[in-house]
Amino acid sequence: MNAARIAAPVLGVVLASAGLASAAADAAPPVAPDAVVVPRDTLARDVTVRDVRVDGATVTGTAVNSSARPLRDVTLLVRYTWLWNDERHPGKDTVSRVAYVTVPVELRPGESKTFTYRPDRPLPARRDGRFASKVDVAEVVALVPEREAGRATAGRR
Repeated sequence: MNAARIAAPVLGVVLASAGLASAAADAAPPVAPDAVVVPRDTLARDVTVRDVRVDGATVTGTAVNSSARPLRDVTLLVRYTWLWNDERHPGKDTVSRVAYVTVPVELRPGESKTFTYRPDRPLPARRDGRFASKVDVAEVVALVPEREAGRATAGRR
């Protein structure tokens, strides 16, 4: 079997609109030259993230292979978006963050794996707003049979 990387196409746009483009550039996983761009909903069909819990800055959840193929190295995008108490008069600094977390195992179809992410530095304790945390699938490596390796579905998803 060949490994094919599959990534979401609008990742940079989403991060830039959230004011996180510079953080994303530092944290973004490398792009493979054999990348194939697919719609974000394709990633959502291949991998389901469920049972997400946030305790302070620690995020836990379960990644489930919802596809018909074995997957590995599921990369998740963890977003800590800062929401101001007074959005009409926000502060001058943003403390929003993003991080990429890889679930470094092979998942057979229907199989799941629990993940936990703890940031290297704690989220700031502030009274002028709060964090909203979200986890999305950013990238996954699909294991495809040799006979399908040249088809358009093989690549970064």
